[in-house]
Amino acid sequence: MTTTPSACQALCETWKEKLSYRSKTVEFLLNNLEENKCAFNYSTLIQCTECTRPGMGGGFAVNKGKLDKNGKPLTDPSTNASPSDFGGSKNIPASPAVVICSNRVRDYAEFEQTVTHELIHAVDQCRVKDVDWGDLKKHACTEVRASNLSGECGIMTEAMRGNVEFKGGHIKCVKRRAGLSVEGNSNAKSKEEAREAVEGVFGVCYKDTYPFMRHPKL
Repeated sequence: MTTTPSACQALCETWKEKLSYRSKTVEFLLNNLEENKCAFNYSTLIQCTECTRPGMGGGFAVNKGKLDKNGKPLTDPSTNASPSDFGGSKNIPASPAVVICSNRVRDYAEFEQTVTHELIHAVDQCRVKDVDWGDLKKHACTEVRASNLSGECGIMTEAMRGNVEFKGGHIKCVKRRAGLSVEGNSNAKSKEEAREAVEGVFGVCYKDTYPFMRHPKL
């Protein structure tokens, strides 16, 4: 049976409500953002919407105060989350936000991993007081951190993707997924350039577990 867009949206909103009492990791990240007085609208920080980019499960929408020709807020064009990815600028929030693709996320576990991934970007955006998303190496670093710390490269999650590799599998997964994200940056001219950016920062950024004292999923 095909799930309608409205049903997907309703399910996504239900999962969002569960986050407050089911995910200690998400709670910890949100507390970190608040404690550091990060410039986010917490009532609208996590949003559900229908996405159009193939394979996209979510994004961190960074608004720079720009407007499109219709006066609607636009994200920074260098980020990996553009208005067209979210079905048009009408769905882009006026302040930075974690946007979850309600038509792509299949279950609660994937939803929580996606939210965690995007919240790592939010932490980094606050931590450096404004990530230069157009810089491939800086983008690659936050993607490495997000893929590493979100749980999306856990053994069971990777096995469900058909990737069963115990020795070095986690590192390979993080590099692969970070590379795919950087490929979406409008400044990446090729897959090779995106992957080179990931390789260039991997050693340092993979070890960086901030704001956690240690890796939360290993």
